[in-house]
Amino acid sequence: MRDYGTGKSQLGNEKKVEEFINNLVSTFDDAKRVLKDEGSLFVNINDCVIDNEYQCVPELFLINMKLKGWVYIDNYLWLKPNPQYSDTKRSIRNFEPVYHFTKSKKGYFFNDLWLKDFIDEDKRISMGTSSKCPKLFAGLDFRGGVLTHVISNTLELRKKCLDKGFLMEHSATFPLALPMIFVLSTSKPGDLILDMFSGTASTGEVSLLTNREYVGYELNPQFIMASKVRLEGYELGQVA
Repeated sequence: MRDYGTGKSQLGNEKKVEEFINNLVSTFDDAKRVLKDEGSLFVNINDCVIDNEYQCVPELFLINMKLKGWVYIDNYLWLKPNPQYSDTKRSIRNFEPVYHFTKSKKGYFFNDLWLKDFIDEDKRISMGTSSKCPKLFAGLDFRGGVLTHVISNTLELRKKCLDKGFLMEHSATFPLALPMIFVLSTSKPGDLILDMFSGTASTGEVSLLTNREYVGYELNPQFIMASKVRLEGYELGQVA
């Protein structure tokens, strides 16, 4: 549904939904190859409307991932404060699913005790933060400025990019708190976080802020330049 400026052969330009899903699942085969046995994979994927009908993209993706041997652990719903308006005979979709996959049914690392030090007075993303065993909600409610974040995290980044002499446009962004929840819950300081669709390195910034290592892959040269600007001040290896 989006053009990331990497040519006609980019992922998402397939003629059929089934072709897109097959290509995407094959891409995550590489993630499975390098993922630690105790590691986790999170995939944010949304549906599309063709000929006035939803195409079941998330559901078909989930089924195909299971057929590839991934273990389906959880489905988080990212509840958004400013969904895209559409004048159609259906509701406005104000959520996107985030699937949690692992290689192991029981051996994966998960620890949400960081919630004990987290302030969530309105219970937007958690239950029982004052108890010994707080838990995340499956519906992560980012409406109303929860965690003082808005849907896009690139406003300040765009200003910095203009100061560097180039225009940065990236419409598919998310609040930094979203990947931070998953990074804190399924990894430890010093672990390596891999983002195969890095964009402007939002997950990279979260990784470095939480004392993790980070590797990101991105094809769009503009986004790579913006990633360098975003990650200025952090101790980095090669960014290219």
